[in-house]
Amino acid sequence: MILGAGAVSGLLQYVFTGGRVTATNQAALESMAKAGGASLLFVILLAVVVAPLVEELIFRGVILNYFFKDGPWWLNVVLSGVLFGYFHVFQQFQFLPMLQYSLMGVALAVVYKKTKQIQYSMLTHMLNNSVAAISLISIALHH
Repeated sequence: MILGAGAVSGLLQYVFTGGRVTATNQAALESMAKAGGASLLFVILLAVVVAPLVEELIFRGVILNYFFKDGPWWLNVVLSGVLFGYFHVFQQFQFLPMLQYSLMGVALAVVYKKTKQIQYSMLTHMLNNSVAAISLISIALHH
């Protein structure tokens, strides 16, 4: 689902902008990664371990369980995903990156709702961010 969300988002970005739109928070991570060394290690640790743990506890553990516990499960999943997307772009709002993050948030919420165990959405989030961390390592090595 996350790969599909990324593909749909990438296609929409290409259709509407003629290229890929880099989210502001992603650009900040890439900038820190370019410094290499301890900065790169910090960024990877933050992106692969800390952010997935904290974000899943907030968006699935708290928001989905306490604020969106009533109503149709699919609506709760979508609302949780949209909040997740907004969280990633709120400093500088960008619609297409928000859409990409929202779709990812929906996919993670579905994992959580289907398994009823937050560690599975955490691990899925970590795996997704690990793939993204490979690009950060590449940026640091080629800078």
